[in-house]
Amino acid sequence: RQYGTQLEYNRRLSPTSSMVAAVRWSRIDGLGLRKDDSTRDASYRLSWTTTLSPRSEFSIGSQFRRVQTNITSGSSFDELSVSTGLAHRF
Repeated sequence: RQYGTQLEYNRRLSPTSSMVAAVRWSRIDGLGLRKDDSTRDASYRLSWTTTLSPRSEFSIGSQFRRVQTNITSGSSFDELSVSTGLAHRF
């Protein structure tokens, strides 16, 4: 059985830039023979995008993710990532 939700907030900071903040959460619980198995996954993301030209954008962001599980074949972990992007539409 899986439950989850995601909330995302977008805010225009100026005519050429915007910021996004997002939170995602999910939980998976086993059924039947796996009824005691459980995994929780949560992530938090923040990114900023600016327009460089009418068809080009630059973005930078970071995300933190935490996975907690009691499954013996899996492992719990924390993850921090940083990303950049350059998009151009032809």
